[in-house]
Amino acid sequence: MIGYYKIIWAVSWIGALSLLNHLKAQTPFTIQGVLQYRDDLSPISNAKVLLESAPQVIALSDKKGFFELTLPEELERQEQIKVLVLLSNPVGKQYRFVLFNKEDRQTIQLERPVLSTLSREETLPPGTISPIESLRIAKNPALDPDEGTQKETQEAKPSQQNNAGLNRPKQRQDTAQSPSADLDLLEKYRIEFKGLTDKINLESRLLVKGNQTIQQKLVKLLGQLRKSKAIKPQIRDSLKNYVLALEKSLDQYAAVYQKSQKEIRLLLSEVKALLFAQEYQIRRNRIAIITLTGVVLGLSLVTYIFYLINRRVRRQRTYLSEQLNKINRQNEEINRQKEQIELQNQTLEGKSQELATAYNQIRDSLIYAEKIQEAFLTGPQQLERFFPQSFVFLLPKDIVSGDFYWFHHFAEESVLAVIDCTGHGVPGAFMTILANDALNYIVRDKSITAPEEILSQLDVEIYEALLQKQQNPQAKYGLELMLVRFDWQAREAQLAGTKNQLYFVHNQVLHSIKGTPHTIGSYPVKDKKIFLRQTVPLQGGEIFYLFSDGFQDQFGGQEDGKYLKNRFRDFLYQISSQPLDQQKQALEAEFYQWKAEQPQTDDVLIVGVQVPFFESKDA
Repeated sequence: MIGYYKIIWAVSWIGALSLLNHLKAQTPFTIQGVLQYRDDLSPISNAKVLLESAPQVIALSDKKGFFELTLPEELERQEQIKVLVLLSNPVGKQYRFVLFNKEDRQTIQLERPVLSTLSREETLPPGTISPIESLRIAKNPALDPDEGTQKETQEAKPSQQNNAGLNRPKQRQDTAQSPSADLDLLEKYRIEFKGLTDKINLESRLLVKGNQTIQQKLVKLLGQLRKSKAIKPQIRDSLKNYVLALEKSLDQYAAVYQKSQKEIRLLLSEVKALLFAQEYQIRRNRIAIITLTGVVLGLSLVTYIFYLINRRVRRQRTYLSEQLNKINRQNEEINRQKEQIELQNQTLEGKSQELATAYNQIRDSLIYAEKIQEAFLTGPQQLERFFPQSFVFLLPKDIVSGDFYWFHHFAEESVLAVIDCTGHGVPGAFMTILANDALNYIVRDKSITAPEEILSQLDVEIYEALLQKQQNPQAKYGLELMLVRFDWQAREAQLAGTKNQLYFVHNQVLHSIKGTPHTIGSYPVKDKKIFLRQTVPLQGGEIFYLFSDGFQDQFGGQEDGKYLKNRFRDFLYQISSQPLDQQKQALEAEFYQWKAEQPQTDDVLIVGVQVPFFESKDA
């Protein structure tokens, strides 16, 4: 993997070097120059510069007069190239341009050096002095009568080496110079320019000194002329000729001086243009270096990013491989567990079929037991025969019920009881058989109709039937009931019960009757159980409610609590004014709404009967 990243870095640097070589190979030969007006050396901007042999190659000069032409490949090796300049506003002004051949990076071999400075100017008027001759300043013998002979001033002529340094830029080195070589070259140029500056200062001092000498001579001559009162005509004519000659010499001297200054400024402008071109090239080289550096940094960044991505991918691949192995192991474990589960499912399916068969058998047995229970218990038809306004709300928890109601009618009296046996389902159903037989024996066979005596005899019968004297004394098997004896002749109701309550409504007022705190058939206490009887006079229209505790103990509601006795009593009072069949519907709706999705807690039994209205005794 280390060798792999070395290859990546090598490819990146090879790409950078290839790009550098491509830039070098794509760098064409160019011609740079400066356009200026000759009179004030101001730059000419927005001028078109083109090649005569390739007019499609056009360049525009910038605000400094600088332009750059790129030669086509077919013209790069021509010895002579004609450059044309098209001015947009050539109004009576003379112009000039200076060409600088740019160093060719491909080192094209020409018949003459490509780095020499070539000056192209308009044709000068005849008699114009060259830049070198303009530096020679001579005195006129007519202006210096004392001297009598011509004296030449010192020539401020730069050496050929210095002149060559001004007119030809130095050859660029193919290799980078050392700092000491750069300092030596800078010192050499400083000495040369200092020599030129000293020569210019010397010429200025000589010019000032010569002007002072001429002024002194003229002042002396003017004084002599003022002293001469009479000048002969011949002398006056000669003096006029001398003055004219002096004026001519002065004009010629001024012209030579101005021309010399102009040519010097032209040469200085060439030096400035060359320096500007070199600075422009340095800027281009700097841009190329920055571009190349950016490319190299970009390639390095891309390589580093690729390295990071590859490392991340490698880590993710390792992580995914580990996760895949983990998943494979888990799949194997799951497959083993699946096989075990399938075996268990097969076993459970067999047992489930067995349980389903047993459940169906038990359910069928319970349904059959329900039919048997309905056969020997009191039916609603018997109750409705004596109480036309009545209802029975019976809801067993497990098909057969441990709650039941018992009714028997004599000639002048009726006995109604609601019994809640211990347990529900099959055990409760068996208890109903015992309780029903015991009540039949006590009331029908022995003709005992007093409520408190019925409860006492029933307690003994159930206790002996369950043989609880031989069982655990802590066992609480038995039943709870509320019993009402209606004496139609005396027009009264006699009530007795155990542990539960009985409600009746008389004159739109709900009354409550509590039973004694004993359980029928449970282990007897030391003292004899005493059951109390309460008597209520009847006027007709009273409603009696006998019930087990299944409705009150049902869980449900928003807080999943019991329905409780107070809520049950209030609800009975709310519906007591309705017909009894509607009261039954209201009780069923209230129960299912309260229970909702909760399982049924116990058997539910509510019996409501309304006492018929009596006929008047007078009638």
